[in-house]
Amino acid sequence: MTTTPCPGCGLILAERLAPPPPEHGASPACFALYGRALEHQSRRFAQPPAGRLLLDAYGAQHPMDGGRMARDNLAVHLIALHLALVRHVPAESMPSTLRRVLRGRRDFPELPRPVPLGVLTVASMFGPNGAPIDELEAQAEAARAWASAVWAAWSDSHGLVARWVRDSGVFNEDD
Repeated sequence: MTTTPCPGCGLILAERLAPPPPEHGASPACFALYGRALEHQSRRFAQPPAGRLLLDAYGAQHPMDGGRMARDNLAVHLIALHLALVRHVPAESMPSTLRRVLRGRRDFPELPRPVPLGVLTVASMFGPNGAPIDELEAQAEAARAWASAVWAAWSDSHGLVARWVRDSGVFNEDD
């Protein structure tokens, strides 16, 4: 069996003969594992609190290369991680808060990529036997740990992301 490292997170998985996902800088095998995690979460839990964290942890850990769309995509994921992990925006408020923060904002700058892009990967959403974590609290905890590790990897950009959020005017300066 041939294995390959994911270009985003470095996770080494069995090679999967498929094209890489265009919206992420990920290996086909890593993207498939992410798909399994999302599928399990949506089938198992009606309103999974970790849903947005999975999306943003994966997106920030597997940024696309080049162009405005790639920069904007990464910025949205980092802003969402900031809102969840720093501002403690509840999962149910995240979509509307994120929309308000992003209103009128386009064309984010290129950010220097940290290496590595976090010490945890999508694999942390699975148990030692390879099955997805099946208990809601344990899954939420695993997602938060992964998202926190990815957010920590982007520490050089924390100040800039915080400024984008602050400049949006969504929060009082005292928040």
